[in-house]
Amino acid sequence: MLSNRRIATFALTIFLGAGSLYAITPNATTPNEHSVTPASPTINADPAQVGSWGGPYAWPVIAIHSFLLPTGKVLQYSLPAQVPSGIYIWNPQDWEFTQALVSRPLFCSGHSFLADGRILVTGGNGPSPEGEFRGTKDAHIFDPFTETRSRVEDMAGGRWYPTNVTLADGRVLVFSGLDELTGAVNGDIELFDPSTGSWQIVNQTFLPLFPRTCVLTTGDVFYSGPSRETGLLDINTWQWYDVRLNNFGRRNDGLSVLLPPGPDKVMIVGGREDSLVTETAEIIDLNDSVPSWSYTAPMNFPRMHGNIVILPDATIMVVGGHSTMHSADTLTPPTTVYEPEIYDPLTETWSVMAPMTRPRQYHSTALLLPDARILLAGSNNEFTGEIYSPPYLFRGPRPVIDFAPAEVAYGVTFNVRFTSETTSNTICLVRLSSVTHSVNMDQRYVHLADVDGNFNVAVLAPSGGTYAPPGYYLLFVVSEDGVPSMANMIHLDDDVAGCCNFPGDADNSGDVNVGDATFLITYIFRRGATPPCLDEADSDGSDDITIGDATYIVKYVFQSGGYPICGTTGT
Repeated sequence: MLSNRRIATFALTIFLGAGSLYAITPNATTPNEHSVTPASPTINADPAQVGSWGGPYAWPVIAIHSFLLPTGKVLQYSLPAQVPSGIYIWNPQDWEFTQALVSRPLFCSGHSFLADGRILVTGGNGPSPEGEFRGTKDAHIFDPFTETRSRVEDMAGGRWYPTNVTLADGRVLVFSGLDELTGAVNGDIELFDPSTGSWQIVNQTFLPLFPRTCVLTTGDVFYSGPSRETGLLDINTWQWYDVRLNNFGRRNDGLSVLLPPGPDKVMIVGGREDSLVTETAEIIDLNDSVPSWSYTAPMNFPRMHGNIVILPDATIMVVGGHSTMHSADTLTPPTTVYEPEIYDPLTETWSVMAPMTRPRQYHSTALLLPDARILLAGSNNEFTGEIYSPPYLFRGPRPVIDFAPAEVAYGVTFNVRFTSETTSNTICLVRLSSVTHSVNMDQRYVHLADVDGNFNVAVLAPSGGTYAPPGYYLLFVVSEDGVPSMANMIHLDDDVAGCCNFPGDADNSGDVNVGDATFLITYIFRRGATPPCLDEADSDGSDDITIGDATYIVKYVFQSGGYPICGTTGT
């Protein structure tokens, strides 16, 4: 049983060095002094087939920890020895970097998003004897809206290389990590409650460092590696249960992801057992009566220390890493894999993409941006970043979201209005990324609706946090050709107001029709019921409820006027 297995502490070799900072401009292409000539594979150069890279760009930080914030900015931090000034926040809109000073290093920490968009950071690199590693007990919360950090109650024990997972109810579990006393694996599973700011130990299970975990639609937590054993934590009893051994074996430094479109399929890919780096990939469907791991098509390259990114077209991208181990005997460096690959879950095939420019190995990170591109940055000594435009951005016009609410409550119907060149379109959510050391502790894909011929649609939000844990998501409309829109940031939670989900729906019926105009007329002239959401009733955006709003709705219904909008009457 997983609960009876103590995982031995193992040594990690971290290659550190001093990098060179360059002028921070979006056109900077000068690599740092540790330049490595990229491979030159012969592949299709059509960006509609293999995508296209921008950069490399000078970066003020080695992006070992990366987060897409609810503000659309990207937060990153690194080793204190290399970037002692703190953490950096990058604004993709104006390419500005700002510093946020920290009182102590956060490197080697775990982290995940809370329901309100803040980030819980657990543990990290603490004081340790020469050549040994120790964790810290302290925990912090970073507020992306004020861009400030605060200390919360300490955990029971230190954690170096822990994993966080945000549960369906917004609480957070933290697993593993080396403790602050002897550098042994911390087996205590601790639960953080944001409402009280306190911790409690709920179980003791010794998992490897940076374990791969995810929340299933049952609300339970699934563990998929890197050990060969996989298991399930029942959140009602806090008991662990064995699931199945994977087929390959231990996948150190490999990858795991909740496979789109889900909801409970998990893929593990790459990694190594001893010195053997693998290209194999396996999938398990936790909804099967007897779940088991099955091989799917392998990648085209063996790969470890890479990154895995969920894309809005329900495919996944694996990028970076290396295909061989570093040899201390011969001083042979590991072989970088420059070519990303994209996996299509429908066809179970991998496609090789255009090669990146710089080597992205250990300590690199990759995440999805709101414009559907991928930011790739970091790797030891790499003060650079690159931005990848996937093939879908070269396959035709992008849908355009004209309206979507900023906040949505679970189980409610909300309106999405968009334009698209194709009749059929898909609406989906992708959770914001929180990634380090080949582990993304937050990303997941949530399918909302397939739409045919209607560009002003009522969409049903996920029924609860088991399908989409509370927090911030990127809302995409994806065309029939797989081309995604620019994303709208949307906050999903039980506690949001849920107002202005459906502009023009004055009577809160879940649709916009003549009945809404009648409701408003009754309200205005006969002192009828007050509209449940004044902003939705203010359909002409005049910041007042008048007969003009009823007229506006009538014109829209009979296709002689524009879409209803949300005013600010009730704000």
